[in-house]
Amino acid sequence: VIHADGDLLTGTRLTTPLVEAIPQAESVLIENLPHVVAGREHKKLFSDAIGEFLNRVESN
Repeated sequence: VIHADGDLLTGTRLTTPLVEAIPQAESVLIENLPHVVAGREHKKLFSDAIGEFLNRVESN
């Protein structure tokens, strides 16, 4: 679950319960990430988080 601490719409108040409810869930906090992932820097942070997760899953 990716937490976006700059997300004023949902934010961690909705993502934290997901992590707690999903068995073996992983969480990543991306600071200053808004609800809509726009802009080169935000897109890179978001895609890097997903890429790191996929690399770990594929190597297991």
